[in-house]
Amino acid sequence: MAKSPIAVFGLGGDALTAPEHTMVAFWAALGCGASGIVTSARLSRDGQVVCSQHDTLSPTCGDNRRIADLDWQDIRRLDAGTTFRSTQLDNDYQPTGVRGLDTPWSAANPPRRRLNIPRLQDVLSIFARRCDIAVLLPSGEESLANAILTELRRFGVSGRVRLVADRAQCTRILNVAPEARCILSDEPGENPGASLAVADELGTDGLYVDWDVACPTGPNGPTLDPDLRDALRDSTNHLYLGSVSMPFAATPAHFSAIRDVDGIAGIFAPGVGPAVETVTPPAVIAADDFRGTRIDRNIWAAGYSHPNQDTEIFQDDALHIRIRQGGSYSGAAAVCVTPIHGRFDAQVDFEVDNPRQATTFELAAICIDPGYFNIDNTNLGSSDVNLTFDVHGAPPYASSERDEADGFRCGWNNSFNITRIDGNDWSASSVNMYNKYGRDVGDGGADNPTGTLRLVRNGQIFVCQYRDKHNSAWVCSGTMLVQNLADDVFIRLAAKHWAKGGTPPSNHVRFQDFKVYQF
Repeated sequence: MAKSPIAVFGLGGDALTAPEHTMVAFWAALGCGASGIVTSARLSRDGQVVCSQHDTLSPTCGDNRRIADLDWQDIRRLDAGTTFRSTQLDNDYQPTGVRGLDTPWSAANPPRRRLNIPRLQDVLSIFARRCDIAVLLPSGEESLANAILTELRRFGVSGRVRLVADRAQCTRILNVAPEARCILSDEPGENPGASLAVADELGTDGLYVDWDVACPTGPNGPTLDPDLRDALRDSTNHLYLGSVSMPFAATPAHFSAIRDVDGIAGIFAPGVGPAVETVTPPAVIAADDFRGTRIDRNIWAAGYSHPNQDTEIFQDDALHIRIRQGGSYSGAAAVCVTPIHGRFDAQVDFEVDNPRQATTFELAAICIDPGYFNIDNTNLGSSDVNLTFDVHGAPPYASSERDEADGFRCGWNNSFNITRIDGNDWSASSVNMYNKYGRDVGDGGADNPTGTLRLVRNGQIFVCQYRDKHNSAWVCSGTMLVQNLADDVFIRLAAKHWAKGGTPPSNHVRFQDFKVYQF
């Protein structure tokens, strides 16, 4: 029987691509393939359990005040995206020291909706029955532990959420709340095999150990501690691994040291993408560099969204969507003709000439097979246009997009495409009243013309990311729950313009180096 994959838990969410301990980061962790999330907790002055790894708000909000000295109403007014910057990793998933040049999630410049620090109750209400959750407790915080137990009981999830704590905390929690589930945190300097025996004695669900303790590095690289290996054979507990020295993910060599070991339950990692890649390596299942002048019809259908000649789509060492100034609502797209089933990671490079209001472009997933190919725009009519070729057309959809001149964002619609038939006339209609959009992230200006869009799917959760001139590493630009998209979807590359209080502007978008990965 094949060994079950080791679970990945997003520590602080996907804190590599989004501000840590925010709802965006927690959604992003699940969308990128995590089985669960891990949050740290602190107690505010008025007794609210706040999701934070730090005693002060300086690392996330740029505010030096302590959480314990503030009421929840003070904390919720702060911007949790203030300090986030992207981090470039090397081939071993360790930081290179190269950071992003901007703070794309900051609400300050330009003014945008701020990210809030969530409370534990906010996280439990959304995620406690959606995925596994672990809560890290600092030592000696009895009042915090009591407040957490109260929240777990209130939501009816005492037997679902695991509390990660030291020996004293685990002992006390299990005495006052026998229904609770605890993971023992390894004591510094203690042999991990001995710690596992303590976990068995206490009746916890597992042991949380640092990678460097569990897999010390010797002449041949990291190797699982032999006493720990022996203890795992006889233990009723499972092992959870995290790291202080490897801030986002363990190296592939560390993972190789435990890959075939029974009793490893999960990995706690702030960098969900790298951790997931070590557990389930991705493979390219579709690709097109758009070289040459002929669109590959084995991969793409292409066409127009409206019966006018504002837009032209063609290939010339890139997939070009060129839109003239003036006219009316108009757009074009290429849509994969092969359905993508289940989890995927789609990426495409872009270059845009004229990002401004009333123009946008996207990398999206849709349900509808595009059906035909027509890139000749000289004689368009209602029978040879198709809203599968429209940005935000043919819902339901999930879209990773460059939004006008405002930045990067996610967009989605959980409704359905409809067709109206009147005699011999028919027309498609997208129910755009149900369009929804995330807030803008990063730089959408004309002096930021190139980059990469990314759309990642795990079940019903979609995650948008991007790279640009400010960020050589991925930045999350939004997350979406799209329940109406089928398991099989078609990938769309699209651009458009429209009238927005004036003449529709010109634009020219070029797509290159398209890839779809699956796991």
